[in-house]
Amino acid sequence: MVFSEPGHPHDGESYDVALGSDHLMASSTNHAYKSFKHGTDLFHRNVRWFISQLYPDMTFDQQLRRVWLTEGRLCSIDNEIGSTKDRTCAANYLVRQIELLPNATVVAFGGKAKHYLKGLGVDFIGAYALAPPGANHRPARPSWEAAIAEIRRRRNAP
Repeated sequence: MVFSEPGHPHDGESYDVALGSDHLMASSTNHAYKSFKHGTDLFHRNVRWFISQLYPDMTFDQQLRRVWLTEGRLCSIDNEIGSTKDRTCAANYLVRQIELLPNATVVAFGGKAKHYLKGLGVDFIGAYALAPPGANHRPARPSWEAAIAEIRRRRNAP
């Protein structure tokens, strides 16, 4: 699952850089895990819904063993609805993640994620963004349902 780029921090979310990189990684990973598990905002709830459609009989932890969640940009930007001209982060980081999962079905959520993957020459299924504003558009849910159907079709293909 490829999203556009990291969003702005949630209210109250902060990390103490003085505690070192291991602490930063652990606390930011823990925050992301809890946000997806508990549906902190619409984006996290939509991601959970999508994953639960693919693996309805599994716990959240079991589902996470079946999916990879990442960003197309993998670098913070000032404006979440900004430009996609700079593909440096995607070229340096996203492509390496995809190489680690050579048999994965890649789903690009939103125009920016599609743009990054297209620029890398990656085969993907496109769908509307799971985060607002794209998630608020009427065709969003049908695009997610179509992506789920295509994933299932590819899973069952000989």
